[in-house]
Amino acid sequence: MYARGQSNKNIADFLKGQENNVITLADSSEPKSIEEIKSYKVNIIGAQKGAGSVNRGIDFVQDQKMSVTKRSTNTIKAYRNYMWKKDKQTEKFINIPDDSIHEWSNAMDATRYGLSLLSLAKKDDLDDYEKEVRRMARRDSENLM
Repeated sequence: MYARGQSNKNIADFLKGQENNVITLADSSEPKSIEEIKSYKVNIIGAQKGAGSVNRGIDFVQDQKMSVTKRSTNTIKAYRNYMWKKDKQTEKFINIPDDSIHEWSNAMDATRYGLSLLSLAKKDDLDDYEKEVRRMARRDSENLM
């Protein structure tokens, strides 16, 4: 869903119309919204954040082979326009995302959130990762009842 100004109820209705047993990974800076959306029986958890998580997430996403459908025009525009900040004195790019034009960071943040738990898992531990995500989803869906 790529839309502005949606109420939590509208977001929940949209998510409930998707595949069953899908886990929604949301921006954890909005815990009240996550709790409200959960109250509508949506399986949703907050993305893990912390010091350095943005750059770690960007590094991980850049290491992945990504495919984007032609109809995902906003995501395509975001990939083309997302930039690193420039040092004002040297005019060189610095290792800080430039989210001054927020519309370009939305799709990139969503991609990072979607891959954030996966980035923490070692390739050998992917089965354990999948089990952990399913356990979290079960726990959260039991809390919805």
